[in-house]
Amino acid sequence: MIKVRVILTGYLKNRYFEVKEMKYSNPIKISQVIEDAKISNADVYIVVKDDRIVKLDDLITTSSAIKLIPVIGGG
Repeated sequence: MIKVRVILTGYLKNRYFEVKEMKYSNPIKISQVIEDAKISNADVYIVVKDDRIVKLDDLITTSSAIKLIPVIGGG
């Protein structure tokens, strides 16, 4: 069993949730975890796993935490 802890930052935690733990029986792409968590890809700018920036198509093979950082806007 692979446990993925999804941690949201910035306005994402107010829009969706702050922390959610999801379980998978097989390795899974980060993009699929985001989709399963019902988070719009348009809201996610940076994904951090194990203190490293990773790509959406990276595969999660062991229990991990991923932190999603939103697009930052302003003017």
